[in-house]
Order: sequence, then C-alpha cells, then structure tokens
Amino acid sequence: MAVVVVIPEGGPTDQSTKDLVAALRDSAEGWERDLSISDVTVTGATAVGIDVTDKLSDALLPFGLFVVGLSLILLAMVFRSIWVPLKASVGYLFSVAAAFGVTSMVFEYGWFNGPLFVDVNGPVVSFMPIMVMGVLFGLAMDYEVFLVSRMREEFVHTGDARGAIERGFTANAPVVTAAALIMVAVFAGFVTSGWFMLQPIAVALAVGVLVDAFVVRMTFVPAVLALLGRHAWWLPGWLSRALPTVDVEGEGLAGVLEHRHWTEEHGAHALRLEETVAPLQGVAGSIGPLTGSVAPGTLLVVRAPDDAARETFLAMAAGRVSPAPASSPSTIGSHPMTSVRSRAAPTGSVPAPRWPGVWPRSTAAVSVAR
Repeated sequence: MAVVVVIPEGGPTDQSTKDLVAALRDSAEGWERDLSISDVTVTGATAVGIDVTDKLSDALLPFGLFVVGLSLILLAMVFRSIWVPLKASVGYLFSVAAAFGVTSMVFEYGWFNGPLFVDVNGPVVSFMPIMVMGVLFGLAMDYEVFLVSRMREEFVHTGDARGAIERGFTANAPVVTAAALIMVAVFAGFVTSGWFMLQPIAVALAVGVLVDAFVVRMTFVPAVLALLGRHAWWLPGWLSRALPTVDVEGEGLAGVLEHRHWTEEHGAHALRLEETVAPLQGVAGSIGPLTGSVAPGTLLVVRAPDDAARETFLAMAAGRVSPAPASSPSTIGSHPMTSVRSRAAPTGSVPAPRWPGVWPRSTAAVSVAR
C-alpha cells in the first residue's frame, strides 16, 4: 500500500480544492488500468469534509419537503382547516429564509462582525442548515399551535371569527412573547462565545426565532386569519373525512360530560336539541333555533314551510348535517353532533318554534327507534 500526499494551492473551503478532489477521483480508474494497481482512493480531512457537505446538501431539499409536508398534515388534523396549515408553513419558510439570509450577511459578507465578536468569515459548517431548520420548525410550530389553538377554541364556542382572533391573541400572545424572548436570549448568548463553528448556528436560531415569533406568528398569522374570516376554518369535506379528528380543545369531551349530566336528570332520549341552528341544505340561510327532545320509540311528525327546511331537519336528525359552531349541545342517542361550519354562509334564517311545531306545508314522518 502506498500513500501519496497532495497539497492543494487553495484552502480547504476553496472551490479549486473541491475541483482538485473531483479530478483525482475521476482519474483513479485510468491509473488503476495503466499502472496495474487497484483501489485508488482520495481521503483526508478536506476530502471527507467535501463528501459530508455534498451529502447534506443533497438531503436538504427532501428534508425541507418532509418537514413542511408533515406540518401541513398535522395542523390540518388539529385545526380542521386548510388555510391555517398553509399560512403556518409559508411563515416557517419565511423565518428560515430570514435566518439563512442574516447568517450569510454576517459570516460571508462581514456585516456586524465587530459587535457580534466574529473573527472568521467564510463558509459555515455543513450541518448548520439542517440543524437550524429542525430546531426552528419545532419552535415555530409550538408558537403556532399555542397561539392559534386558543383562537380556534373561541371560534368553536362563539362562531365569531373576528372576536375569536382578538380574544385568542390577547390571551396567549404574552406567553408566546416571553417564550420567544427566552429562546432568543439563550441563542444570542452563544454568539459571543467566539467559537466559529457554533456562532453561525446561534445567529441563525436567534434571528429565526425572533422573526418567527414577532413577525410571523404575532403579525402575519392574525392578519391572514382576519382577512379570511370564517373561511379560515374551512376544510373540504373529502379531506375532513380522510383525516382523523383530534379534539385539541376538549370540545367533544365537554359535550359528552354535559349530555351525561343531562341524561341523569331527564332520562335517555333518542334525539335532543338545545337552541340548535343548522345551515339549510342546498340554499343560503339557516334553520333554528330548535329546542326539544324525542323519547325512543316516538313517531315524530315534521312540518316545515319549505322543502329545504324539512330536508335540513331530517338530515340533522339522521346525523348527516352538523349544527352551526355556536349551537348548544345536540345529541343523537348518546352521541353528540360535531359542530362544524357549513359551506354556505348563513344570509337568512327560517324561524322555528319549539318542536314538534305546526308548520303548514311539507310534512314528513320520522320513526325514532328504540
């Protein structure tokens, strides 16, 4: 075995050194054939560093797609919305871009080297982008879930999209602010360490958290939700059926406990409505509020002023239509109806007395089984 030491003219991070390593490896096969030798390889700290950098660079795009795709799926499951995960992912990419941009300005172009105690300018460590993206993703989604979950909870309970943003932001923004400032202080403390391998990571994380918390989560997110209004909480029906339901706000558990207490006082009923409002089927408007209960084995006669109101009530009694978000608890047997928003915005309503009511037209009979 023979070892040949090659000393490049450029430094370890120069492009000429990388080109030299590639040229030596391309010539290995010819040397093995011409000199009757085998296993010609190029190694050393510089060659290994180049190989690691190439591997990590190739993995950066798949890693980014995996992280963003995972956040889209998880946030869609939690918030039952298509717009919330989209704007959360866009905001995360903006934070990553800001972190990498500031890092390049400081360590490549030499900006603010004095105040930040930076002594070495040049390429950063190869694993910095993936590490920063991973850590920043965890913190960004933590702030997103903590802030938007309160807005979602307020919207589910009240149906007021604008008021839900204001109340949710007022309640949780101070906590997000404190958490972000703590993390920025921690990362900024490592910037002044003077260790050139750690400084780029610390700068990127400090800037990324600062931008993500104060520009993205507490400025961009509420603004987008306010512009979208009720549409911010819309999820296509096919996607809602495909994704599992995650009861983050505890709404389902609260409904089950409330109905259990009601059943202990009034007995078991096959159908129960409490000031329930539901969107009309096929037309704009809503039906309700409806209040009443039906015992098992009862024959219920439904009279409605038009076909849409009758079909909506029958579909709701069958569990195929859900009440509006702000409706009071409604159950079919022992199963609460899930509150979701209708695709049709309620522009009018069909008044309904406490049922069974006396409505002049469109009569249908419903047999409630035991």
